[in-house]
Amino acid sequence: KNYEVGIKAYLLIKPLFITEKEAIEDSIYSANKCIELGCSRISFCPATVHKGSLMELFFSKNQYRPPFLWSVIEILKKVKEKNPNALIMCDTSGVGSERGAHNLSNCRCNKLIKEMLERFTLTQDLSVLDIDCECKEIWKAYIEVEEKNIAPLGDEKRFILENKATPSWSSQSKKTKTFKNANLFLNNIGQELSFRFARKVLPPTIAVRIMRVP
Repeated sequence: KNYEVGIKAYLLIKPLFITEKEAIEDSIYSANKCIELGCSRISFCPATVHKGSLMELFFSKNQYRPPFLWSVIEILKKVKEKNPNALIMCDTSGVGSERGAHNLSNCRCNKLIKEMLERFTLTQDLSVLDIDCECKEIWKAYIEVEEKNIAPLGDEKRFILENKATPSWSSQSKKTKTFKNANLFLNNIGQELSFRFARKVLPPTIAVRIMRVP
């Protein structure tokens, strides 16, 4: 403080073994705590799947999905609203790609949100993050379904389409390339989970929970 030197904290959004909802809560809590302890800058780093990493192993088995961009926006808004004087930044490496933070694959909002994140980092203007898209309902549905599952889910599109042997999907897999209807997504993934449990085709997963100390 005597030399006016600030502290910058780098926070990873959605490490392995936590759900989308937990990733949002963890990032918000961690950022607020860092600022409370004296950090003047927070740089969020949405997880990106790198070759040869443990994350890639789970990603290849569809047991991990990089964070939704809707989650990233939610985190930035909550943290900035509570800490208006802190500098809140977000790395956009890999954003919009399958291995980086993204919403539905090929959705137009991926590119738009990436540009918005870059503008927000420069301007710190929360209004820059105001955007809406029909795929936001899928994000909400994904969180709802994942909270009912025994472990974090993988990519919503791959999760359904990868198992083409599933009777209930054989007639729909080619038609359903994106899930723009949240109710359809809820029904689809719910049936898929039930089918996999019944046939015991779900790969074993150890869910590790990160406990916070108040």
